[in-house]
Amino acid sequence: MSFLKRLFGFGDKKPADIVLRASSPVVPRRNPLEIESTPEMIEEDLRFKARQMELLEVRIRDSGLYRIEKVPELMGKLSGKVPFARNSNGGVFGGDTFLSLAEKKALGLNTRAKYSHEFIACCEPSMFSAHDPKQFLEGLRIDVFHEASREKDIAKYKSMGFIKRVKINTVSPCAKVKRLKKVYVLNEAPHLPLPGCDAGHCMCFYSAVIEDS
Repeated sequence: MSFLKRLFGFGDKKPADIVLRASSPVVPRRNPLEIESTPEMIEEDLRFKARQMELLEVRIRDSGLYRIEKVPELMGKLSGKVPFARNSNGGVFGGDTFLSLAEKKALGLNTRAKYSHEFIACCEPSMFSAHDPKQFLEGLRIDVFHEASREKDIAKYKSMGFIKRVKINTVSPCAKVKRLKKVYVLNEAPHLPLPGCDAGHCMCFYSAVIEDS
């Protein structure tokens, strides 16, 4: 007991006393590395999300794989209005009822996936033979995120004033970009993805070239 008393300081205390002390409210410590969001940061992130939604709606309409009259409904369910939150497709994929195994087989859909009747009603049946509707929409979200990110980077470099040139880097297995060693004038950088891009989703980006004055 003397060891416990020295170690914890409660050798002579009753269990009830210990419980009372342990039940005292705990104030969480603030992460010293956490950066507090400013109104400007929040506004910038919401603009970034709004741009993604604009690009996504264009791609959905141009794909021909979703019913045009249902596009407003799809866009209304897609999240993108919460600052610093990861965009999610959960709202558009959810619903009150879901396709049965027999219904998925009849439509040629992945029998192991979960599809709501509400979401499938937004799709053109012709798409099911070549595309999974959920995976296709998720792929569009990936594409527009990177496209909006590239636009944001170029705008930032231009606003800084001293960035005059950029180069193209990639985190995806894009052989075409990996062969590029060229540095481009900021206003003349080619639009991405490059023609003939062989990556499933273009995740290439522009990086600033800092030159000695």
